[in-house]
Amino acid sequence: MSDFCEIGQTKPEAICQSCGSNWSDLKYKNECPECGGGALQVPCPDCSGTCGSMWDRAVLDSNDSGKAHWIGQCYHKADRFGGPDIQEDSQQRYLFRFGYHNKEQLRLNAVFNDDAECSEWIFIETSNKREAAELGRLYADLFIMKLFEADWSNLRQKAYLWSEAGFAEWIEEDLQEIAHAEQAKVPLVKSPQDILKVLLD
Repeated sequence: MSDFCEIGQTKPEAICQSCGSNWSDLKYKNECPECGGGALQVPCPDCSGTCGSMWDRAVLDSNDSGKAHWIGQCYHKADRFGGPDIQEDSQQRYLFRFGYHNKEQLRLNAVFNDDAECSEWIFIETSNKREAAELGRLYADLFIMKLFEADWSNLRQKAYLWSEAGFAEWIEEDLQEIAHAEQAKVPLVKSPQDILKVLLD
């Protein structure tokens, strides 16, 4: 398991390089080609949203090209071509990252009146980002439970439930960060059972 701690570490913001709009704050400009009429999600552009599908922004591709790039599937087209289930995508690998406080960071934050976070990551293979985030949050909760298991009975030590603590979490899109995680041999999980195996090994 990794254990990176940085002062003031927060979730990276998605910013339009053309007009400066902060997509992470759901801000965009309709006239900006890179914004493309949306922040981080837009209704399906193939059918103007009539199919109900929401497409995710490809942040790096949008920044690099200066034009909006979106990732998604039109459910009308999937149905037309006889897809077995228009809600299901092929399995993909996602790098889930989250902030947290370990024992030493809690101590340092108390001393310096800071809110620095450590960072942990895990590769997750699922059919979509929503499922990846759900598994990632489960991993984060169990990760913290394991980290503090020796201190549950110590009232002087702050133990906490990660999912209720409001830490940063995100699906990493930076290719360099993903390559770094691969080099670091970050584990990959596909199910809650895999998570338990990784944490108990």
